[in-house]
Amino acid sequence: MSRADKIIRHGADGITATILLRRISGDARAIAVWRSLDEAVVTAAARTVTLDFRPVDYMSSSGIGELVTFAKRCHEMRVRVIICNLCPSLRHVLTLMHLDALVEIARDDLTTAASGPS
Repeated sequence: MSRADKIIRHGADGITATILLRRISGDARAIAVWRSLDEAVVTAAARTVTLDFRPVDYMSSSGIGELVTFAKRCHEMRVRVIICNLCPSLRHVLTLMHLDALVEIARDDLTTAASGPS
């Protein structure tokens, strides 16, 4: 997997991952991103994971399934998942699917997500 798929930054309380894929599907490249995020969460003993979706403009149903699987694993480890910078269509889809019950969907940028409710 190339470094161009994501950027992970470690902070005091968790990690922030900027997803650099425009389209997230169930392909090997996207699955590798989720797996590396799993590893980063475990390795860092993170309590919070912020996913910056700024460049993402499409998620297939398989991609959403991978997000749900990742979020459920985080939930089992008591790790808070925040998604920020969603394009309006993805925000709408994730909200319609009630994924906002599993992850926190921030209104806008990382600053807002980082200072949001716990």
